[in-house]
Formats: sequence, C-alpha cells, structure tokens
Amino acid sequence: MIGLLLKNWKWIVDIILVIALVLLLFIWNPFGLFGGGLKLSPTANLVTQIKDMGQIVTSEYYGEVIASIEESKVNYLEEEAVAEKASLLYDRLYEAMDFLCDFQQQPVDVREASFTAGSTRDKKKIIKADVSRRNIVEKLNYHGLLEDFSYEPLYADVLAFIWSNSPDNNNWKGNSRQKEEALLIVYQRAEKNQNQDFQRQRFIEFYYTNKLERLPKKESKKRLAMVGRGWVKAGFDFSTLDNSNFYINEDAGEVHFFGLSATILNSDINPWFIPEKGIPGFEILDYNGKVDFKDARTLKLYCIDKLVFKAHEADIIKNAEIHGAEILRNIFSLLTQKEIKKVFFHHDDIIRLSKTIAEDAYISYYEAALLDSVIKEEYHIIDSLLNTRVNSYKNIQLAKHRQENIQRISAMLSHLPFENSPGTYNPFSRLAYEIAQDSIIDQKEMDQIASLRASGSQTAKSDSVVPKDSLQYAADYNNLIKSLFQYRVKVGTAKDTTLTKEEFADAFVRTHHVLNYQSDQGDKLTATYFVQDTKDELLYELLYPYCWTASAAAVKITVDSLPVRLLDSIPLSPEKTVFFLTTPSPHLKVVNIPLDQWMEPLLLKEIPVAQHMWISSNLAIVRAKGISGESKKDISYFTAQQSGELERFIGDLLSHYEQSNKIGPVVRASNWVTAKFENNTSLPEWLTKVKTKLFSRWD
Repeated sequence: MIGLLLKNWKWIVDIILVIALVLLLFIWNPFGLFGGGLKLSPTANLVTQIKDMGQIVTSEYYGEVIASIEESKVNYLEEEAVAEKASLLYDRLYEAMDFLCDFQQQPVDVREASFTAGSTRDKKKIIKADVSRRNIVEKLNYHGLLEDFSYEPLYADVLAFIWSNSPDNNNWKGNSRQKEEALLIVYQRAEKNQNQDFQRQRFIEFYYTNKLERLPKKESKKRLAMVGRGWVKAGFDFSTLDNSNFYINEDAGEVHFFGLSATILNSDINPWFIPEKGIPGFEILDYNGKVDFKDARTLKLYCIDKLVFKAHEADIIKNAEIHGAEILRNIFSLLTQKEIKKVFFHHDDIIRLSKTIAEDAYISYYEAALLDSVIKEEYHIIDSLLNTRVNSYKNIQLAKHRQENIQRISAMLSHLPFENSPGTYNPFSRLAYEIAQDSIIDQKEMDQIASLRASGSQTAKSDSVVPKDSLQYAADYNNLIKSLFQYRVKVGTAKDTTLTKEEFADAFVRTHHVLNYQSDQGDKLTATYFVQDTKDELLYELLYPYCWTASAAAVKITVDSLPVRLLDSIPLSPEKTVFFLTTPSPHLKVVNIPLDQWMEPLLLKEIPVAQHMWISSNLAIVRAKGISGESKKDISYFTAQQSGELERFIGDLLSHYEQSNKIGPVVRASNWVTAKFENNTSLPEWLTKVKTKLFSRWD
C-alpha cells in the first residue's frame, strides 16, 4: 500500500491541488468569476437537518373517557360533521328545486321548444304537466338535477327527516313514494320561496335515533361499558418538509412556515396506565355476557377516538403550536447561528380546503366554485403584500410563498376528475362546465374566453388556479377549448326581437332557440334567441398554437444546422422537426422533438400531412421534400396572432439551445456544484463522497 502511494505521489498531489483549486474558486471566488459566487441558501441545508429530526412532540394530553358499545356503533363523535354535511345537502337540494321552479314558470310552448328527444308521453309528463309526486323525479332527472345526490350517503336520511317533519307523516319506510313526497315538499317550499332553516339539531336527534333503531336486535341487546385512560401527543412532522415550506428573515429574526402546522402524532391507551400504582388503561364497568373480543376491540378503538376528541376540546393543537414555536425558535437559532425572535405559522384556508377537496379523490362543481373564490381572495392578499412599502422584503417573501402554495395546490388537484367532464381537473374546468350547461357559447362567453387568452402572458394572477409557468397556463387554457369541443357546444350570438304574444307562442318558439323572454306592456314581449355561427374555426382561432408535453420536456434538445441542398438526402422522421429559415441565409434546423410533442394537436390534425407549414415569410416547418424561399403557399393555417406566437416560440427554442451551448466549462462547473448544494448535500458529506470515489481504486 505504501509502495503504491510512493509510486503515485505526483498524481496524488495533482489531485489534491485540483480539489483545493476548485474549492478556492467556487467558495472563495475572489474575482467574482462566477457571477455572485456560490451562495448557499440557508434553507437548503436546514431542510436536511430538520427532516432528520422526524417528529417533535410539543404538547401532550392525559385523560380518561367512558364509552359504551352503543356509542361505538353509532359514533356520536361525528355529530358536528354529520350536521354540516346534511345542512349543505339540503341547501343543494333546495337550489335544484329552485331551478325546476324557474323552468316550470315558463310558458308551455317555451318548455316544449327545449324538449329534444323522447316519446309523446314523456313530453307530456316531463314538459307540459305541472310538478306532482308522480313526475317530480322524472322532471329532476330530465334536467340532470338528481345525479349529484345519488352518491351522497346522507341523502336518504335528509329525505326521511323532511318527510317525517311534515304533519301526519310517520313510519318512514324509505320507499319510492315517500321519497317522491319528500322531494315534493322541498319543491313546494322553493315555489313559495320558503328557504327555511334546516334545523340541524333536530336532524341530529332524528339521525341518531334512527341509527340506533336500525341496529340488529342481537347488537342492540349487548351491554358493555368501559373506562379508557391514556394519552394523546401532538407536535410537528417534518418528513414532508421542503424549502418552499418556510423562509427565514434574518434581518427581522423571523421564521415563517407555510403549509406546516401542529397535528396529532400519536394516541394510545396502554394495558397499564400507571403500572407502579396498578392503575389499568382499560377497565370494564358493565357487560351482559353476550359481548365478544371483537366488541371489546371496537370499543377500545372508540375510546381512543374519544380521547383524541377530548384532547381537541382541550386545545391540544393550539398548545402544541404555542410550545412548538418556542422550540423551533431555539432550534433555528442554533442551526443558523442567528437570533430568531419569532416563529409564524401561516394556516392558509386554501391549503386546508384543498386537502379536504382531495380526500374523496373527486372535485365537484361546488368545491371548484368555493376553491376559486378562496383563491381570488388569496390573490387580493398577494397584491396587498406586493404593493405595500412597509417591510417590503418580508412581504415579498410572504407573497412568493403564497403563490407557491397556489401552484402546489394546482399540481395536486390536476390529477383528480371533475364532475362528468372529460379528462381531469384544470384551472378552467369550472368555466367550461358552466358554458356547457346550455350547450351554447354566446358572445359574452366568447369575450370571456378571449380575455383569458389575452391574459396568458400575464401569468402572475388569475381568479382561478393559474400556474406560474406560461407554458402550463397555455396547456390549461387549451384544455378549456378542448373541453368545449368534447361538450359539443355551439358557437353563436344572442339576438333580441319584439313580437306579439300570439306570434311568439304560435311559431317563433318552434323555429328559434329561445334563451329568455320578458313581457312588455300590452300585447308585446321581448325575446332573446340564439343564432348559431356557421364558422367552425372560431374556437380553433382561440387556441394557443404550441404546447409542451412531458415527453418533450424530458428530452435533451439537440439541433443540427444543415444546408438546404441536403433536404432531399435526409430522412423526414416523425421523431424530429425540420425547420426552414431564410435568414441570415436559407438553411435547415433539425430538432430532435416530434412535431406533435410541441404543437397543439387540434391544430395539427387540420393541416395536410405532406404540406409545408409556413409560419412567416422567414420560417416554415418542412413536411415534404423540396422547399425554397419562393415556394411559400398562400394557404395560411394560423391566425396572425398564432403565427406570431409560433415564431416567437420556435425562436426561443432555438436560441435557448444556442445559449446553453455557449456556456463555458467554468460556468458549467459552477452550475454543477450549485446543484449539489441545492440537492441538500452538505459540504462535508459531498467531500466525503468525492474522497471515497478518488481513493476507492487503491483499496
């Protein structure tokens, strides 16, 4: 070993000198060769150290609970959640009835004009007839108003409560007749504009009484009561922490946490609560001899849940956060070697709401509407933070993290289905759903879509979940247009006309798509009707012409510059895109990304496969042999705006490649070392890995 070292001592010295030189240049950087030098963000190293702590307990609750097998079967702990869900369900049911009332108040001829398919009997029952017990379900289903309720677990209970609270109604059996009568009661309330209070407390009493009565006789005869003594521990779990969850304001001595809050870490009731005193964790108070091990286990688990519930009532989370702030203040003071005076936890409503929405892996229209309203308010807060001059640095950082929260939420929810829409949820799903409700796009809605497109370059703000990346914004916006195609909506304009009531009822409603009408004085009325546009390309013209798929983003871009004369000899592969550029002299650029990976597919399918696509007089996409500056066709597949966007996009793509190739070895080395630190690898750990690699060959 010593002989090997002596033999290679010059090589070893060279290695040491190179390592010393690299460290000197990158860390000391005396001449500023690498811009501002390597600046280690304190967050990058802190994240690793904090995550290594795992969990910290900052508050504990010790107590005892008494529970019975009857309680565990019906679970009284869900009382508040059940009341809230039932109340919201009733409000939605009332809204559906209110919509049906509005439809029924229209003249019969107008209602008949909306009937597109079905038998004469259906038309009479669903459209012409007044609402009754016999047809209310068919009428609601015709308008698609009952679809959302069929999946609600409390739907039958709410109907039972409504029916049972009416005079002379008793002995709910849950048959179709009784359900129809309950629906009719709500409809009659909507008809009279009586949106009365749901009476949550009475519903809870009704709900749990029925739940107990529905227990099998064998279960209802069981008697088991138990005392449970145990503890609940709350604190912070850092396992999912990353550098976007907090930032440090060293000047003010503050640490701000986002999306991190105290939570229940553990809860348990051990067999012995205080062994040295002989106090058991569980103690049976009463039983009738018919219970078994399964019943005892169910009751024990319920005791733990009840203990956690009591811990929440004792503000264990609040106390955990108060004590946790002090602990984290001391930890960050030690890790940063700076005095931290204050720790802030930002419990954003938007984060809690998004987690609640994601629980059932489905996004409803009502959830999307609520989310959009919360995000709109969030952007108002961000605007306020960015525009204030007091504590500007602190406020800018707060605004940055709030924007990052919105982006994380967008990414999390983008994988979930939305209503019965095609594909998954995107920032414009709600708008597409609203537009599609009447199967038409009027001028006001077209203006709204065009406004969204115009704001595409302003990616900082929107009333909905808009990612910061403009390419992602374009992709989400194009998904809006695709959804409208899939919904098969019609594009057109709304027009007004004045008619006599007789003209309107006799012929007009049968030959026109009436949107609404209102009576004037005398025998006249004003009607608004829809006229479909014969041009199919209106929606196509609103598309962004480019996209950027995950496949394209994963490819390392390569660009070959070739003279035009080689076009006939190179294969036109679908795996590559060939550009023809006339400046500074005619030449080709071959990029290793397929055309369908960066151009919007809806536009691409409208263009003949063997047809050159001229973007401008200086740029074309080659799709066949033979091309020159004089071969430009008069055919234009894009609007002037789309052509300009494509030209800029392609120019940015090519210039990005050229700039990355011009980066010298020194800057590349600087970027590489910076990346090592950004990956949360501490300097000693990184040097250890380098040393191991260098000298492993001699072992």
